Amino acid sequence: MVKVVRLLHKADNYWFNAATQVGVDKHLDASLSTSGWLRKEKSQVFSLGFPAAEVVVQVEFLGTTRSNTRDRLKKTISQIAQHARHRYDALHDSLTGCRNRASFDESVRDAIRHAHSSAQRDGDQLTGGGKSAVAFVSVDIDFFKKINDGRGHDYGDTVLRAFSWELEEACTRAESQWPGSSVSVFRLGGEEFGILISGGLGEQELVPLVDGVRAYIAQSTLPSEKHLGAFRLGDQRVPPANERRVTASFGISRISFTGESLDDKAAINFLKIQADKALYSAKNSGRNCTRYFPDILKKYGRVIEYDRRVGVVVIDIGIEAGVEKGREFFVVPESYSGERPYVVDDGRSRRTLGVFPRIRVAKIAAFDVQSEISFCFVAEVNSGVDISAGDFLESIPLGLFGGLSSLHASREIGNDGHASDVIAGWVAGHDADQVRVVAIRFEGIRKVEREFGALRANEILAGSVAAAKKVFPAPAKIAQGEVGQLGIAFVCRNEDLDGHMTAFVEKLHEICSDSVRFNVGLFNGSLVSGDSSGFALEVGYGFDYATIAAAMPPSGAGWSAFDASFPRKIMSDYMRSERFDQMIADHSRFRSIGLVGGYLDNFAGIAYHSIRQFEPAIGMFRSAVERDSGRAIFYTNLAISLYATGKSLEAYDTIVAALDKNGGSLPAENVKALFAVSALESFDAKGIPDLEFIDDLFKAADVLEIKSFVDASVYSAMRERASMMLSEQSSP
Repeated sequence: MVKVVRLLHKADNYWFNAATQVGVDKHLDASLSTSGWLRKEKSQVFSLGFPAAEVVVQVEFLGTTRSNTRDRLKKTISQIAQHARHRYDALHDSLTGCRNRASFDESVRDAIRHAHSSAQRDGDQLTGGGKSAVAFVSVDIDFFKKINDGRGHDYGDTVLRAFSWELEEACTRAESQWPGSSVSVFRLGGEEFGILISGGLGEQELVPLVDGVRAYIAQSTLPSEKHLGAFRLGDQRVPPANERRVTASFGISRISFTGESLDDKAAINFLKIQADKALYSAKNSGRNCTRYFPDILKKYGRVIEYDRRVGVVVIDIGIEAGVEKGREFFVVPESYSGERPYVVDDGRSRRTLGVFPRIRVAKIAAFDVQSEISFCFVAEVNSGVDISAGDFLESIPLGLFGGLSSLHASREIGNDGHASDVIAGWVAGHDADQVRVVAIRFEGIRKVEREFGALRANEILAGSVAAAKKVFPAPAKIAQGEVGQLGIAFVCRNEDLDGHMTAFVEKLHEICSDSVRFNVGLFNGSLVSGDSSGFALEVGYGFDYATIAAAMPPSGAGWSAFDASFPRKIMSDYMRSERFDQMIADHSRFRSIGLVGGYLDNFAGIAYHSIRQFEPAIGMFRSAVERDSGRAIFYTNLAISLYATGKSLEAYDTIVAALDKNGGSLPAENVKALFAVSALESFDAKGIPDLEFIDDLFKAADVLEIKSFVDASVYSAMRERASMMLSEQSSP
């Protein structure tokens, strides 16, 4: 009978049992050169060596065993080892030792399923982030073909081995900076590698982490003397150390889960496609840089051409990067992108004195969007300034109300202004209590235009206008905003409204058939449901309110009537999918049409904090607290942003206020580490709270897997200091 089984491995002439060092052991050394069991002196300990892996399986029996029993056990262990080797070979690249494409497919599937099951997030609070998200980084060695062509394929293989070694080392270091995160490296073929990241990383931490990996690679000697010694290259010739430099380009994609079902294969394809597009952008931007896919639309588009005869600008991003008709961009000169250093050269040395500022010189709006390029009209341009090829683009977030530009209306559609303004002007001449406003959004009208042509798209829009004229009573006003959006204002009694709406929705189903989805929103000021306290609803903004309703799932009748809870639901949905720019854009629009409240300000604060604009976040959270002083979570969120700007003492006082509002308990677990650290800083400055209370806070924070909002090294140092101070205080 077996008493115990040990698995030991050898490294640098020392033997290890798991992570415990056993030391030099001649018996184990001898086991590697013996084909069968080797008995340890006169004991019942037998060792079986696997020299290829420098591993020994050691078995201790309870009593004397027969040789045929040991032989059967040897056969079983050898079969297990062989199966393990086959499994390892199937999932690992033979050249570099990295996990391979098959391993990636398996790992990303597991990560997606785990993230999907963890997709539970409170819509009111800032979180540690990342647990319900998975990121993939596509990595490609720059100019690798030149290495192969210039130095030979054998040296190219050496570079690949060294690169994978350092990439794994850099990712291990990055992983240690974010406890609870998982960072894995894969070789996907040739000079193409992949990094899979899951757990514990929010969107704003992701790009600096990956760019840190890129910088580590760029600063390393590849291959180094360490690599050359380990690889045992024989007589292979290598260039001098100063010529052994390798850089790589990194493209990042990320998918966040909200609890809704998502097909694994679709999620994997989403990650791969967007990472590859981001990598392509990094290559086009000069290589040795990092690009995050959502940032391509936000700040890495470029002007290709400016045709001054017709005032049209061609840009290098289109449908594949998320551009839609009506999307507006600021134009930023290449030299004034906010990233170029200001360098002074006095003939003897070069010194960097600062950075050129970011300057917006023009505004353009897309009117024709194709797969990889878009055509834009010039909406505004600073006097005396020109638009040049190579200038950067800064996207203006669309949000819920995006695309309703006067440029679009006047130049493409030939309308008489904003749909919102047209409806408001008409409403002003009628009895507000009798006015009803409808908004229709055709979600796939651009796809219809691309796949079936403009004729079919126009048939749908024209048919919808005709149906509105036929169904709704006169007088009525119909206005078109962006392509695919209509506004209708009319007068009728409440008892007749359902009949008109039902007839109109039925007509829309007939017109659209299966070509395009549509949403219908209704604003009826006399029948607004939900808690509208704090809202200053005006029928003049009826089209905007109806547009909000059209963004919500329709009722059984086929349309959504504006509810005062809708703005909060929309902001919550934005937060779950991490569309922070849209949150900020729509919050501003909500305020301009009288939709204000603590919850909306709180959501705006979360958005600003998430994109690391902490001062605006503090302003929004303060406003949320002022509007609704009873919500403890608003105080907690304010404390998080205060701490991020170095206002630790005020952060501590704010969390204490949150405790008071929440009956003595924290409204959010993830603020425990921040509470502990800020409490210690408060003790240093004011002598409160006492050290025993602070020690209890640290003990509570220790239980959490992730120390949210506090740097791991700062937390460890403060934790150790608090324990030492308490120990000194307790000593006689």
